[in-house]
Amino acid sequence: MDLSKVLADSVATEKTIILMSNKITDARLEWLEATKRRKSLLLQQLEEEEKKMGGDNKDIVSSSAGGDDAAAAAQQDPDKAQDALNTHQLNIDRFKEELAAIEKEFESWQEMGFSLPASK
Repeated sequence: MDLSKVLADSVATEKTIILMSNKITDARLEWLEATKRRKSLLLQQLEEEEKKMGGDNKDIVSSSAGGDDAAAAAQQDPDKAQDALNTHQLNIDRFKEELAAIEKEFESWQEMGFSLPASK
């Protein structure tokens, strides 16, 4: 076996390994950026839902204290108001579950030895 051939094969193999490693790194960085965007969006949606939930409670109380017509409307729509609160709570719970799953993904990557850049 020719030493130059072995050396050339070794260099080609090393280049292939480096290329594959770069592709893995690129994919990991793409995943990280997409996950960070998803986490940011979820945090924003969670905040909006929590505001809506607080706002709905205040709207219900203020409308029932606002006079006979408002009180009558609040009396007629308690199911609607409760449904809205339940919907907001379900959304909040779902967003929190998704955020917890993202944190587990981050922990899993770190346990595998991948360092995740700090959030900006």
